[in-house]
Amino acid sequence: MDCKNIKYKSKCENQFHQKRKCAILLKQLHNSMHKNFNKDLESLNLTMAQGEILFYLFRNQEKKIKQKDIEIALKISNPTATGTLKRMEEKELLSRTADEKDARSKIVLLTQKALDIKEELATRREIASEKLFLNFKEDEIAEFERCLIVMIQNMGEEVE
Repeated sequence: MDCKNIKYKSKCENQFHQKRKCAILLKQLHNSMHKNFNKDLESLNLTMAQGEILFYLFRNQEKKIKQKDIEIALKISNPTATGTLKRMEEKELLSRTADEKDARSKIVLLTQKALDIKEELATRREIASEKLFLNFKEDEIAEFERCLIVMIQNMGEEVE
């Protein structure tokens, strides 16, 4: 379609506004998810970011996880990871110990306190997921996932 052609100009403008509206809606969804998840986790004294780190550690308990592993897996910066892990350590959800092979590197370990809230955290995550996709059909969820993957790839990122 040639948007310089008068016949298609209006259609191009509508597509531009529709795409912009979708980008705004994605941002609104992102903000709403953070707000809702953080509110839901407040009683556990957790944030959504801390919950995601805990889930990553729960899934990888048998491995020696370093801060860098968390940064890569969750696509967060070093300063973000450092600050979040520090707050989680203060809450006694994890500990960091020097790696035997490289003292500059810290191994991140779950504490019993974190393990004690694992089931509650999983339940809340499942409820939040169900709420998010309420009124969606299975094929709509699959198509939405496909669209998100394409959009992420269009931005030059890899999808996990």
